[in-house]
Amino acid sequence: MPYAELWDEVDPVDLFKIGFVKVGLSDLIDIAAVAFIFYKLLMLMKGTRAVQMLNAGLTLHDIQEALGHRSITTTANIYGRRKPADLKKVLAKAPWMGGK
Repeated sequence: MPYAELWDEVDPVDLFKIGFVKVGLSDLIDIAAVAFIFYKLLMLMKGTRAVQMLNAGLTLHDIQEALGHRSITTTANIYGRRKPADLKKVLAKAPWMGGK
């Protein structure tokens, strides 16, 4: 019997029952912790890149497409905020602040 066919007949639960796979609760917690840290690192890198794109002058629609967001609202809620320095520039140009 070929190996692939033999593997199709094996139930993964049976592997745990017979002790073929020994994974304890602490191992599962360690795996979950590493996966969580990896996920958070990916999200940090994704957010950093999105802010860099925004600072480079890309529109929120461009960033939405690059990040794969379904809705522009998601992108705008997360990355649509302006930095305080940008707001000061905008306010300096405002007519009620003496700007043109």
